[in-house]
Amino acid sequence: MSSATPEGFFIEDLGVEDAPAIGELFEQNAGASRWSGADIREGLSQGRLRGLVAIESGEARIIGCLLWRTLLDEVEILNIAVNRQYRRQRVAESLCQKMFVMGRSRQVATIHLEVRKSNLDAQAFYRQLGFVECGSRPGYYPPEGEAAVLMSLELKGKSDALELCDE
Repeated sequence: MSSATPEGFFIEDLGVEDAPAIGELFEQNAGASRWSGADIREGLSQGRLRGLVAIESGEARIIGCLLWRTLLDEVEILNIAVNRQYRRQRVAESLCQKMFVMGRSRQVATIHLEVRKSNLDAQAFYRQLGFVECGSRPGYYPPEGEAAVLMSLELKGKSDALELCDE
């Protein structure tokens, strides 16, 4: 299902055929976790992963991706990346908001993620979306052993107006 946005891109479900392009996008983003196209394809094929992609309206190329997994009523964001040229244009926000709508429709209670302790911009972005810090994991990110900041967002009972997308 696609959702149009006013910024010149639209959001679609991530498909197995998108895996190679997503692997490349993650490689080009220093802060993104390293997932190969093969890892993504396998996870999607086995139903262990879900995702959304942002696609530029004009050129129909993938400019952003959000990857997650679900366990019962919880979601864990595994990776989010946006092409450098499209940052600060609401791509990541649109991907997240669409996932929130999907989560609410599927009775998801909580969304979790971890982010590098040094990535203050990402932490601020997630706080803006309503995430709160709920812990840390020392030595989480190899090879240097940087700590991860754990963040979560409670969806149940949250009734934000989501102007970006409806399901």
